[in-house]
Amino acid sequence: MSVCYPQRLQPRHVRFLKLLSGLESEPIQCELVESGLDNALGFEALSYVWGDPKIRQEIQCEGSEFSITANLYQALQHLRQSSSARLIWADAICINQDGIEERNQQVQLMREIYSRASRVVVWLGLEYGEDVTVATSLMRTIYAACSKHAEIIDADLITLAVAYQGLNGVTPDQLERLGDHCSPKHPRSWPALRNFFARPWFTRVWCIQEIVLARDSIVLVGEDSISWNMVGVTACWLTGQMSESDFDGPSHLDDISYYNAYCMFDDGDKDELGLLQILAKYRDFESTDPKDKVYGLL
Repeated sequence: MSVCYPQRLQPRHVRFLKLLSGLESEPIQCELVESGLDNALGFEALSYVWGDPKIRQEIQCEGSEFSITANLYQALQHLRQSSSARLIWADAICINQDGIEERNQQVQLMREIYSRASRVVVWLGLEYGEDVTVATSLMRTIYAACSKHAEIIDADLITLAVAYQGLNGVTPDQLERLGDHCSPKHPRSWPALRNFFARPWFTRVWCIQEIVLARDSIVLVGEDSISWNMVGVTACWLTGQMSESDFDGPSHLDDISYYNAYCMFDDGDKDELGLLQILAKYRDFESTDPKDKVYGLL
């Protein structure tokens, strides 16, 4: 076993990453805390893509150097607080990736980990110029317009038909009349949204499970943040607009809107969606390990 993983996990136990406080200029330091999953409280689960495995940076874990991908390193930098520690679950660190048996066992617990987390934090990566600000501003506008047009955003008994009917009834002209300076008619708006939804996170199969299971969630892009509801509703709205405008959005945009609506179903409705139907729907989503396409949806 490595320095960070001195002993095997007990059945139904997980490790949490205790991200120690520190300033931006200081090295990232963390500790690993083992806990029974049934008793785990007050932790956040990180949803992210590993990124290029060849581009890595070092953190201090249990007093020893630990190599992680650059994207995870950047996520921890943004999540670290200056005055208090933060308890996080991040698979690349909390699971011994060199232990096949442990990895397989922990995969079976991931559904519970994300459903028990107090919040799921979606990390999309660093911001690129002003595109992110334009995109998130427009998403807030779209969300506000859809909320005003039809009371569907917080409805527990929502159906897909009602969702799409209400969302697609909102036109770009209506958005512009909300008074926000960022509208779909602005020349930077469509490219900003296209770039936002083209980020790798939106194509990863694990993310389907992680966002569906979340009690609460927030989406981080560099220093900016936005609620998943706003992101998902925008995806639904854009799906209807793609055939009516020159917005050449990513091919997986309709899938994003599909599982956003799926998030709104109660557990009984979700059970009615068969595995084969789900696999067919997400066949174009990517995964580092082909088996994850199945495991990520179970």
